[in-house]
Amino acid sequence: MVTDEDVRAEWATRAGMHLPISGTDVVHGWADMEIGYAVRRESDTYSIERSDRGANHTIARFPTQADADRMLLMMIGEAWRSEAIGPPTRRSELAEGTVLEQTGDGWELIWPGGAGSFTRSNTARRYSVVAALSLEELSVKLQDPSPWI
Repeated sequence: MVTDEDVRAEWATRAGMHLPISGTDVVHGWADMEIGYAVRRESDTYSIERSDRGANHTIARFPTQADADRMLLMMIGEAWRSEAIGPPTRRSELAEGTVLEQTGDGWELIWPGGAGSFTRSNTARRYSVVAALSLEELSVKLQDPSPWI
């Protein structure tokens, strides 16, 4: 049986992110020589952090690790897709059944069974497509050459 950890590690390897990210608050994460993504445990949330040549940026926060792991896989998978398949086609519309609201410091995406905070609306829109997928389902979708995200 393939575990979620197997799926995350497989995609980090595919994307050429061979360097594990560590720290007291890091749940897991990977990087190459320039870019990395990590799930970090904060007091009552999980954040997704992107490191880009040493500068760290929080791009989303979720109440559950499962949602953060899905976002991590989406970001790593998009990095792989841009190299293996070509530049992704970005979504402008939300997935059916989701709501996106602007807040004082970003965007709140609400979907059946969950919610997350995002710094950018386009990231939230892309996540709306994968919010209900398991990591294994997302892994399959990431390999589909048709534009969907």
